[in-house]
Amino acid sequence: MSFLNQEWIKESPCPSNEKFDSPSGIGHVSGSYTYTCVSVSPNICDTRCKGSDKVEFYCGSASGCGWMTDNCLDTGCDSSDGKCYCESDEWCKNNWRPADAYSNKPKCIQSGICSTCDCGSCSVTFSGTSGCPNNHCLITKSFCGCTAIADCCDPSYNSNLRGKCVSCGVDKKCDVDTGSTAPNCKSGYSVCCQYDSDCPAKDGRKGICDTTTHICEWGPCRYNSDCDAGYCCEKEVGSITTGYGCVVNGTIKDNKYLCDPPEWNHASNQTIFDLLFSHFKSLMQQIIG
Repeated sequence: MSFLNQEWIKESPCPSNEKFDSPSGIGHVSGSYTYTCVSVSPNICDTRCKGSDKVEFYCGSASGCGWMTDNCLDTGCDSSDGKCYCESDEWCKNNWRPADAYSNKPKCIQSGICSTCDCGSCSVTFSGTSGCPNNHCLITKSFCGCTAIADCCDPSYNSNLRGKCVSCGVDKKCDVDTGSTAPNCKSGYSVCCQYDSDCPAKDGRKGICDTTTHICEWGPCRYNSDCDAGYCCEKEVGSITTGYGCVVNGTIKDNKYLCDPPEWNHASNQTIFDLLFSHFKSLMQQIIG
């Protein structure tokens, strides 16, 4: 393919697999110079865009290989380097919001994704580059999704997930477990929150919202105020390492109330028998007069 007597060429008019060959090395064409599009042999793992949402990557000249195609995982393709990419967190949040009204791909993750050449009849062996495994090519420089539950629970992206059991799955998408009721989430899921009030009580312990991860936590109690209504923080068992648990008011162990009374009723160090004797003594005094 050649071009004659062009006035000015700012960009190569050649296809993506060919290059613009200029005798003077510039894009200015004058007189009767002829400029030719020269075929370029691609290298293993070269990439190029195919439309706006697909990418092609070169797997070599072996039978069944050549240029292979993969999707851009709901993002666009950057024609400058032939890699899939996302524009911003805001772009991801607004573009990938399914019918249930939460964004399952809330953030623009600045990380690569690799695609394998071992597909169909193609059989190749080459060392991975750009952090990819062997026989894989880097096709994505950023993508919409999540890398941790905190990405999903961040209220600036998904405020409507507060109080729900959520996970960032192996497919890098946020998933809500509609079959579980917080705080009893199944393994791998956590309760999203923005405020402590988003965290239901668990085993008598009030939930605390971690303002960094936006995930509910239920640590050991130190004060009765750490416990839900009808519970108090035990003092007779536990340690500085494991902490204390919240027990039902009136719980007795080893002939003693664990935390109420005496703590709440100011009857320090009394056993249940001490309390019964005190009650009996008061009753007898009333009878005797």
